[in-house]
Amino acid sequence: DNTWDPSIILENSDITKHIISENDHEKKKTEVELYEAETWDYLQTLMTEEGEDEEVSHEYLQTWDAKTCNYQRQRLGKSPCYIPKEYEKCTESDKLRGDDITMDELLNKEGVSGNTCLEEVRQSFYAYAKSMGMLYELCQGEFDINICQIPKIDFMIDEKDDTGYYAKMKAIKARIKREQNDNILSGDDI
Repeated sequence: DNTWDPSIILENSDITKHIISENDHEKKKTEVELYEAETWDYLQTLMTEEGEDEEVSHEYLQTWDAKTCNYQRQRLGKSPCYIPKEYEKCTESDKLRGDDITMDELLNKEGVSGNTCLEEVRQSFYAYAKSMGMLYELCQGEFDINICQIPKIDFMIDEKDDTGYYAKMKAIKARIKREQNDNILSGDDI
């Protein structure tokens, strides 16, 4: 006699419905989701003040994304990321070696070695890139889009943005601007 007991099925269904209703994501947001919403609200206020209600410019979206990403790094006790304009990448001969590129080779490239953020990307994506035949692309920096950018619009969310982290981000932003100015003065492309 292998029949289902309908009372158990109904009981489990009611319990499952109760658990789902208590954990409804619309009611409870994570700390990061709350930060993200607060950041967007602030940016919408800026857009309204500047008369940009209708069209959301790239600058606002970039800031929203960058601030949320950096908030997550801040919560993990990490520092903001700096990506140098120039850093060593793989050579054409490395392209031929493809799947034989080692983690040590990636991490010992000039500009990558000692840069926590670039090292993290290479470590995090190495297995994936190897399995997909994309180690050369990883070495060329094509996965570096996963690094938190510096927000284009400066502001702090009270009691959430750490002043020390924020100061480091501003210093990185100033460094990038200096490098761009140096490139303009030397006639290099930016």
